[in-house]
Amino acid sequence: MAHAVFLVTFLCGRDPYAWPLNVPPVVTSSFGEYRTGRLHMGIDLHTGKNGLPVAAPEDGYVERVRCSPYGYGKALYLHLNDGHTVVFGHLQGFREDIAEYVQTAQHSKKNYTVDLVPEPAQFSFKRGEVLAKTGDTGIGPSHLHYEFRDEAEHPRNPKTLGVTWPDKKAPVIQKVILAPRNPESRINGGVSPIVIKTRKIQANQYAVHSVRVKGQVGFGVDLVDFSAGGDKLGAYRVRLLQGEQEYFRVQHDVLSYDALHCGAVAYHPYFLDEGRFLLLWRWPGNRCESFQKASSEGWVEVTGEKRELIIEVEDDAGNQATVTVPLLPEEAIPEPNVPMKLGEGKGRLECVGTYLAASVSFNAPECEIPTLTINDEAPEKLQRASDRSFQLGFAPGKGGEYALRLQHPRMETVEKTVHVFLRGETARTASMGSAQLSIAPDTPFGALFLWSETPKKSPKTVLPVIGSLCCIEPAESPLDTPATLSFELPNDSHDNEQMAIYRCSGNTWNYQETKHEQGRLSITTRVLGEFAVLKDDQKPVISNIVPNHGTHLEHRLPRIAATVSDGGSGLAEIEVTCGGQWLLMAYDPERNHLEWERDQDLPSGRQELRFHVTDKAGNTTESVRNIVVP
Repeated sequence: MAHAVFLVTFLCGRDPYAWPLNVPPVVTSSFGEYRTGRLHMGIDLHTGKNGLPVAAPEDGYVERVRCSPYGYGKALYLHLNDGHTVVFGHLQGFREDIAEYVQTAQHSKKNYTVDLVPEPAQFSFKRGEVLAKTGDTGIGPSHLHYEFRDEAEHPRNPKTLGVTWPDKKAPVIQKVILAPRNPESRINGGVSPIVIKTRKIQANQYAVHSVRVKGQVGFGVDLVDFSAGGDKLGAYRVRLLQGEQEYFRVQHDVLSYDALHCGAVAYHPYFLDEGRFLLLWRWPGNRCESFQKASSEGWVEVTGEKRELIIEVEDDAGNQATVTVPLLPEEAIPEPNVPMKLGEGKGRLECVGTYLAASVSFNAPECEIPTLTINDEAPEKLQRASDRSFQLGFAPGKGGEYALRLQHPRMETVEKTVHVFLRGETARTASMGSAQLSIAPDTPFGALFLWSETPKKSPKTVLPVIGSLCCIEPAESPLDTPATLSFELPNDSHDNEQMAIYRCSGNTWNYQETKHEQGRLSITTRVLGEFAVLKDDQKPVISNIVPNHGTHLEHRLPRIAATVSDGGSGLAEIEVTCGGQWLLMAYDPERNHLEWERDQDLPSGRQELRFHVTDKAGNTTESVRNIVVP
C-alpha cells in the first residue's frame, strides 16, 4: 500500500526530526507548563482546523493505538528507530490500514474504546510519511498533542532533542511571591507569603519594591511566555541567583508519569487565585524531575545586610527575562500611638504552606495584642507585623486534632478544629462533618492541615441529596497519595446502588467512582472540597436523532447522529444497532454528541434503528426509529 509523504521545508533541515504538520510551526502549549494538579507532558501544536495530515518525525513503527471519548481521544504511539516514542493525540482519524485494524478490534469488542498493541512489523513507516489527520477527539479544541518519551517511558522536552520552532518573544514576568520557610521566618514582619506585582524597567527586565526579611525565605514567579500565535506558554528554565551564585533551578528537560501528581506542589497551591507561582524551592515530597537540578532545597538564609536576588526566566527558544528582588534586614516595629477612637479587628486562620498562619488586621493603629489559644492551654500572643496587623505561625511537632481560638476584645472570635497530619506518622481517620476522612502516612506533602466547614451555597441539582453535605478545607490542599472519604448510608435508604458520592466543582456536582460496602459509600481522592451523597434516579436523555422516524434512506451509509446527555452520574454505556447490527459510534462528551463512523453498509430493507444508553447508576433509556434502507 502506497502512503502519502510530505517534507517540511521551512525548517531547512535543521531539526533531527521532521515537523509533523505541513503548516508553519506554532506551539500553543509548552512542555512542563501548568495544568491543574500536574505538569504538561508534551507540546501542543496549532492546527486551526481538523483534517490536516500528520507525518512521522522519523523512521519507525506503530507500537500502540488508542481510541477513547476522553483524554487524548484517538492517539498513535510511534516507536522511532532511535529508541524514542512519539505520542500524537486528539487525532481525527488514522491511515487507512491502521484505521481498518482499529475498526476490526472495535467491532470485535463492540466498543468504541480500545487500546491496541500491534506487532512491530505490522505498521512500519518512514520519516515524513502521513499516518493520521488532526482532530479534536478527546478533551480540548482542535490541536495536535506532540509528546516524546525516552526508552524508560519518561516524557522528554522536544527542545532537548533538537526540535525547534520560531519564537522571538521573551517571557513576561507578572508577579513574584516570597514565602517564609517556617513560623520563625518573617517577611515584612509577618509569617504569611506576600505577592508583589512587577514593574518593567527596560526591555525584558523587571523589578519589585524592596522587602524586609528575616530567616529563611523562598521565591516563586508568575510568568507568561506568549507564542507566535498569542497563546500563553510556560518557561523552560527558571533560576534564582545572587550574582553568579545559583540558589535554585527549575528546568523542564524530562518528567515522569510516576511523579505526575507532584505538579500539585510545583506551583504554590494556596495562592492560585492570585497567580500561578512556579516555586523556586522544593516543597517537601516534591519528586518532580524538573525540581532536582539544584543541590539545595532553594531556601535563602537572610542575614542582617541588604542584598539583591534575581529571578531569571528562559523559554524554549532561549529568550530571557529577569526580575530583581531587593531584600532588606528586618527592623523593629515600634508600638503605635493609639488614637482616641479604637479600631475594629478581623481575624483569620489559614494554611499558607506547611504551617498555619493566625492573622488579625485592624482598621486603626492597635496596641493591645491578639492571642491564639491551642487546646485550652495558656494563650500565646501574636507578633506585631505593622501598627495595625499581627501574625503568628502554628506548626505542631506531631499530628492530631487541635482546637484553635483567635481572640481580641474588639473582634469576632475565630475558632477552628484543625486536623493535622504529618508525613510518616500513623494512618488516622478524622470526622469531617457527615463524612470520615482517612489519611495514610504517605499522603501529606510534609504536613497537612484540614478542617470541616459549613458548606457554602451549593449548586442546584435535580438529584436527591442523601444526608448532609461535607466540606473539607482547604480544598486546594495537595495530597501525595489519595485519601479515602466515606459516608454512612441511612438505615432506611433504598435503591442504594443508585447512590454515589459527588464533588462540587464550580456550578456542577461531579460523580466520583464510588465503592459500596458494609453500609458505607467511599471514594479515593487527591482533591478535597465539598462532597455529598446523591441518588441518581434520572434516566439519560436521547434527543435530536438523525434520521427521523420513517425515513427512506437514499443510500446505505447515511448520517446517524444524536444528542445523548445525563445530568447525574454520567454515561457508562452507549449501544446503537440497526436491524441487530452493531454500529460504531463516536461520542464527544464535551458536546454530548454521538455520531456513526459510517464504516460499513447498513442492512437493507425495513430496519429498527435502536439507541440504548445506560448511566453509571444503572438507569437506561432506549429510543427506536423505523427506517428503510435501500
